[in-house]
Amino acid sequence: TFTKYGSLSCNNRRDLHNWLDRIIADSSREPPITQVAEEPSPFVSHRQEKFHFPDGRRGIRFYLVNEAGKHFSAVLGEEREPRDGHYDYRKEVSFKEGPPLECHNLTGVHCWLREMMVQQPDNSREPNRKRDTTKAENSQDSKRPRFGGG
Repeated sequence: TFTKYGSLSCNNRRDLHNWLDRIIADSSREPPITQVAEEPSPFVSHRQEKFHFPDGRRGIRFYLVNEAGKHFSAVLGEEREPRDGHYDYRKEVSFKEGPPLECHNLTGVHCWLREMMVQQPDNSREPNRKRDTTKAENSQDSKRPRFGGG
């Protein structure tokens, strides 16, 4: 039943959708994570979920996903004023891992999330283009100047 959310009396879709968004956001929240003795598996990806607060402000919740596919609520973004579009982001109190996070843009959130995920080798960021230097070193072309002149 939806008695927890009260009755709905509206004449437009927007009010209905806002009411339903609150119910969905509340139902998708996970209980606080309890610390376990075993070492947690590393985080391999992240996802985000948008929702509305009861006062009309929008919110974004970021989840880190471990190797087993379990989602951990890590970052909460809250709109400053209704329909303002400016957000304040902070690390969830229930998320005990990693450094603190307080920022005002998605770039900072995405950098923090990448730091929390499994570190990839440095060469994985470079394009997969390896140059065969053995031919260039042995040929006459390698002795020619590359720019200008003869």
